[in-house]
Amino acid sequence: MPSRTTFTLPVLVLAALAPAAPVGGPGAYAAAPSISCHVAGEAVFSPGVQAVGQEHRVGYLGDERDCVDHSGIGIDSARLDAAFEDVRLSCRARDVGGGRGTATVTWKAGGVELTSVADVEVERTSGDTATVTGVVREGPFGGRRLTARLRTGLVGGNGRCAAVNREEAAEVRGSAFTGDLAIG
Repeated sequence: MPSRTTFTLPVLVLAALAPAAPVGGPGAYAAAPSISCHVAGEAVFSPGVQAVGQEHRVGYLGDERDCVDHSGIGIDSARLDAAFEDVRLSCRARDVGGGRGTATVTWKAGGVELTSVADVEVERTSGDTATVTGVVREGPFGGRRLTARLRTGLVGGNGRCAAVNREEAAEVRGSAFTGDLAIG
């Protein structure tokens, strides 16, 4: 008997091509799938953060981290990269806040990579933690709300700014970040 080869389109691809949410009223987002992931990597500040507060461009360059997927898509991990403009930072006064930008999440599911892009803004800051929110505008989870809490080692305790507070000419150009990302 001849062998039979079956080609199956992965469920992941079908889920990515399906409409993001049913069209309708306020209840349309109630059925939104949810996913949460740990995030980590390097935050980059331009210009370097100094004792005096000023506007910065901030980039988050993420590493691949584990996810808990309640969406049924089968996502195992994700990497968060983001770029923000007009973020006010300072080492001495801890003068932080503001900023808008774009977040890109690269999802991995069964070896397949998919990308979501969201327009985001810094909703609030507290010490080393920025809460970032926005809406996914393309890719999986389109139309869904993205929320991330991103912590850097910039200020507080033995943060990267400790040297700046001792030397006026010093500046911090980068710091590790950790946090959590959720879509739902």
